[in-house]
Amino acid sequence: GTVGTRQAMEDVRRFLLRVREELDAVVAHPALVTQVMGGVAKALRLMAQKAEFGTVAGPEAKILTVGTAATSAQRANAALAAALEEVCAALGAVAPQLPATPRSLLEQALSQVAEVAAEAMAPVIKAAAEACDAQVLLMHKEDWAGGPPPGERCSAYMAGLIQVFVYLREEHLSRVQQRGG
Repeated sequence: GTVGTRQAMEDVRRFLLRVREELDAVVAHPALVTQVMGGVAKALRLMAQKAEFGTVAGPEAKILTVGTAATSAQRANAALAAALEEVCAALGAVAPQLPATPRSLLEQALSQVAEVAAEAMAPVIKAAAEACDAQVLLMHKEDWAGGPPPGERCSAYMAGLIQVFVYLREEHLSRVQQRGG
């Protein structure tokens, strides 16, 4: 498919435009709004299911080495998460304007989409958590009793933690934010 491509983002934007057009056409008829939202919710559930199948969960998605580029699997997952986040943001803004029943239909479907977006990023987030754990374990190797004070520098384990956080933000999370926002 088109997951992670410019075409995929265009498909998402066309879908959102179509939803907006459908809602605008039936806004004066509450029963039709409910029917339209039922169709939109079904489409969102199918989108979430397809995205779940498109998520890469293999070893390449779980690698996290500070200072290296994101793998192709990680880039694909980030692009997928960005597209799903764009859908959630756009339609999440519409939900409060809807009557209770169609709002509930939309919110339930968006919840599934958001869950899949989080699952797409889960392998790299888990790898980052493991890298942070490894850095925290280095705290036990610090010379806390003697030696010169670190001065303005932070301790080695804290510097390592900061490197992991910065790397995660710059190499992985920014891909979701740039595409989705």
